[in-house]
Amino acid sequence: MPFGRDLAPGALHRPDPHDQAVARISWCIAERSIGAGTSEVGAGKTVPVRTRLDTLR
Repeated sequence: MPFGRDLAPGALHRPDPHDQAVARISWCIAERSIGAGTSEVGAGKTVPVRTRLDTLR
């Protein structure tokens, strides 16, 4: 593994799809809605969630 799961979300590369995912997660939180994110294994689904969670603390 190139890095562990404890790496801060702010230290990771943030391509445009990442920012879009964070915006959609933020919208779901603001609207108190449920959202689902799907893609291939290893595509980076957890990183936007960790990024958004980091801003809630």
